[in-house]
Amino acid sequence: MAINIAALDNQCDAVITIAAQPFVEEITLRGIQVAKEYFQDPKQMEKLGKWHGDKAE
Repeated sequence: MAINIAALDNQCDAVITIAAQPFVEEITLRGIQVAKEYFQDPKQMEKLGKWHGDKAE
């Protein structure tokens, strides 16, 4: 997010990031797809809700 903002702010001289990944790798996209499928199971959402409450929806 900081990189996106800095790119549009002509008053920004520099941005320092740690472990920033300005691109998306195929393995990341596959992981997101697996997680989407995994959390279709209501039991998994219940487990997530235990720790994150309403934010888990």
